[in-house]
Amino acid sequence: MRSSVMVLTLLVVPACSSSGSFHEEFVQACTDSGNLEQTVCDCMADKAESDLSEDERQFVLAALQEDEDKTTELRDKLGMQGAMRAGLFMTNVASCAMDQMEP
Repeated sequence: MRSSVMVLTLLVVPACSSSGSFHEEFVQACTDSGNLEQTVCDCMADKAESDLSEDERQFVLAALQEDEDKTTELRDKLGMQGAMRAGLFMTNVASCAMDQMEP
């Protein structure tokens, strides 16, 4: 029983860590690439994690980081539909900025 729990822990912890890593990288790239506040970038990262596939998230992150080689590689992997979905995400996620504005 104890070894089963240990194996399960070893499988789950890296999955949780990779999610946090994406979030942190996204927020850093987001705040570095524009005049957006961290709260807006946190919101955008949350939406990316819930709305996009892993490859789409990595595509958006590579675009924010201006990594042309990785963006091209992922665009080819995603195909036209996946790349468009990821591109539209950045347009549609403007609601995060609107939510942070004071009335």
